[in-house]
Amino acid sequence: MFWDRQWREHGTCSPFKQLPYFELAMRLIKSIHLQDVLEQKYGIRPSNTMFYDTMYFFNITSNLSTIPQIIWSGISPPELKEIRLCFTKNVYGDFIDCPFTYKIRGCRNSFRWPLM
Repeated sequence: MFWDRQWREHGTCSPFKQLPYFELAMRLIKSIHLQDVLEQKYGIRPSNTMFYDTMYFFNITSNLSTIPQIIWSGISPPELKEIRLCFTKNVYGDFIDCPFTYKIRGCRNSFRWPLM
């Protein structure tokens, strides 16, 4: 179910068939180690009780080699839903800056990253 939805939402516009698309996506995710960096270097991990400073998170993401797209919930305080990394539509899958970055409506000082 999850993979079908991901394919329909993101993969069908790629030049790849389904399996090569996901193989490339998994290789790219493993190369950047984003969740490990957030957890080990900055102490940001999924939790239903912890709150993190929003500006601190923006500083972390600005230190990546690419600008991610951050998807927040519409609730208050905002919840981190997704961190999207964009890449070229070639076999190398070079990272590129995402066309739309992040936005939190209103003045929010903290966010949660809830457990799935």
